[in-house]
Amino acid sequence: MAAIVIAGLTFGAVPASAYGPYTSGQTGYDVSYPQCPGTSPPPGTFNFGIVGVTHGRPFTSNACLGTEYKAAAQFSTPSLYFNTGYSGAYRRNIRPQCSAGPDQAWEIGCSEADYAVSQASGLKVAMWWLDVEVGNSWSTSNSTLNRQTIQGTSFDGKPVWLSQFTSSGFDNDTAC
Repeated sequence: MAAIVIAGLTFGAVPASAYGPYTSGQTGYDVSYPQCPGTSPPPGTFNFGIVGVTHGRPFTSNACLGTEYKAAAQFSTPSLYFNTGYSGAYRRNIRPQCSAGPDQAWEIGCSEADYAVSQASGLKVAMWWLDVEVGNSWSTSNSTLNRQTIQGTSFDGKPVWLSQFTSSGFDNDTAC
């Protein structure tokens, strides 16, 4: 479980809308499959919770999503995140509603998002996040494929907040 702080910019106040549903200075926590089972909010005062929908990789399920969502909902409407990645092998997971995309990598990203949304069916979501992990599959020879995959997760232009976070050692040239 990780604490997350939404920081304001040092040169002045930032409207809450710049942070999606959050206000500068709020503190939240991130919970997902590693804390499963028996999830409860960590000790402390939190304004929000962010819950992982996937099990660390695209097209997988967090078996404790319902329990973790319920715990996070104590603070406010939870945000959800899902893992992203690019592998040609993921083409077997391309969903029909994503199959007319501009390229296969985009279709994979679209399908990752669609899969995550289907896993969260019926849950109210404040904001969707992408979990861009260095340990997931990514093209090391063609960063365009990685960029297209991430672009495909944009929920096909639907009006939702979408943000991304990543581990500190991730090479932006690899991802984007």
